[in-house]
Amino acid sequence: MNIFDRLDMTTFGRIFVAIGLLLALAKWFLDMDRIGNWTLVFLIPGVILTFLGNRRAARTSDD
Repeated sequence: MNIFDRLDMTTFGRIFVAIGLLLALAKWFLDMDRIGNWTLVFLIPGVILTFLGNRRAARTSDD
């Protein structure tokens, strides 16, 4: 059993969203322009993974 057996899409999505939010805060508060669009690179897949993971969890719990 490895760590990937315990993590699902929702967890990965939340990690991506957290990283994206941290990058957005760093860009805003520290005025780091070189971060560029990296916030969106993490936020958009994070939101999608979280959404799909929640749908999968809801579908499997209905059985």
